[in-house]
Amino acid sequence: MIGVAVLCFKPCEILLRKAVDSLAGEAGIIIIFDNGGADFPWLREISSVKYIKSDMNIGISGLNIAVGELITHGVDFILILDQDSCLEQGYCESAVRRIREAKGNVVCSPFIDESNRGGSQNAIKKKKIEFVIGSGMLMSRETWKLVGGFNETLFLDMVDVEWWHRARKARVRPVVLSDYHMTHSIGDGCYQFLFWEVSKHNVFRHYLYYRNVTYLVVHDAPIKWKFFSAIKVLCQCLVYCCVTGNPVKEFSAFVLGVFDGVRLRGMSKRTLIFRANSKILGGRYKC
Repeated sequence: MIGVAVLCFKPCEILLRKAVDSLAGEAGIIIIFDNGGADFPWLREISSVKYIKSDMNIGISGLNIAVGELITHGVDFILILDQDSCLEQGYCESAVRRIREAKGNVVCSPFIDESNRGGSQNAIKKKKIEFVIGSGMLMSRETWKLVGGFNETLFLDMVDVEWWHRARKARVRPVVLSDYHMTHSIGDGCYQFLFWEVSKHNVFRHYLYYRNVTYLVVHDAPIKWKFFSAIKVLCQCLVYCCVTGNPVKEFSAFVLGVFDGVRLRGMSKRTLIFRANSKILGGRYKC
């Protein structure tokens, strides 16, 4: 049986319905963990859907809880899906078949169509894949247990990258099923800066990104990845300072993110909420 874990936070109802509908006939059970704003009546009317509502936004912890529920229900395979991702019919069946035929542990992913960003994604077919994004990942229950859940210390952003660092150490390989596409939205579109596209997010998400990249650079990640990611995050900060219209707030988020990233293992949930409500980061708890 295939089980699906969906993490929600103030989702677009139309996209969430499309995501759920795309799983019709392929998933035995769908666990939707609501970090806020996804309490739609029609969700409770679908027999295969179990809806879990949280009193507060607990970030990626909600996804780990959802997967734990799937394992409790005895699923053999686990699909991770974002609230705004929509799969093509047949993907789950093909992914399960590929996993069963593979030698060793593999995680399947569809071909990603980033629907709110320009440019072609065909380059993924021409290069070696080292990791895939979290949404759309389908794996066996044993592979999930081997690698472990997502790192809850990170709260959000870069959690799939950190997961893949551990997965590769455990000799887990990503496999992209390029015949199956998944539409996926990142942020609120993108900024175009010269020849570079960067996704649009609120400043708190930028803070989380800066913080979590710093955490991975300082702590456990491959040396090559650390080097290129450190350069990339500096460049992204400069781009965001130029295109967002608020360079002071953006640079403040960067400085705060780097500072917190170095000491992240000692930070509490209370500190994170304080950061989210600070005037520097917009003054509201919005992820």
